[in-house]
Amino acid sequence: MKYAIIGSGAIGTAIARQFARQELQVQVANTRGPESLKALVNELGSAIVPTELKEALNADIVFLAVPFDAVKAALKDAPAWNNRIIVDTTNAIDFKDFSPADLAGRPSSDIVAEAAPGARLVKSFNTMFANVLARKPDDAKGRRVLFLSVMTRTRTKLSLT
Repeated sequence: MKYAIIGSGAIGTAIARQFARQELQVQVANTRGPESLKALVNELGSAIVPTELKEALNADIVFLAVPFDAVKAALKDAPAWNNRIIVDTTNAIDFKDFSPADLAGRPSSDIVAEAAPGARLVKSFNTMFANVLARKPDDAKGRRVLFLSVMTRTRTKLSLT
């Protein structure tokens, strides 16, 4: 099983930290290229594998940890998803005033799913601050819970008539 994290900001680094703690190899990619990830490897160790974005998009499970407005660009060169898993950590916010982005009434997961046709989409890691996510799970401040939602391909409509 190959894992990749797209994005090396606060959330991507927090997820990478958890992989490194378990000595589980994970590819990490960003738009600046593998050279920009040397400090992360020096800090977290050899489980972190700096990778070109196009290569990371081939992983079996891809953690998408980029700003919401960068989703389409980050995923545009992905090969066919063929039921591979993408874990969407994004929050659809307008960074100018930290308000919800106007998605015309659509859930953000629909937009991510459109950018990754054929992927199995899991929504998680977006309900917790990165500094909390980065901590050891059994530290003195207690254990944490991550919520997740799995998007299905078909939608069921409920009729009450």
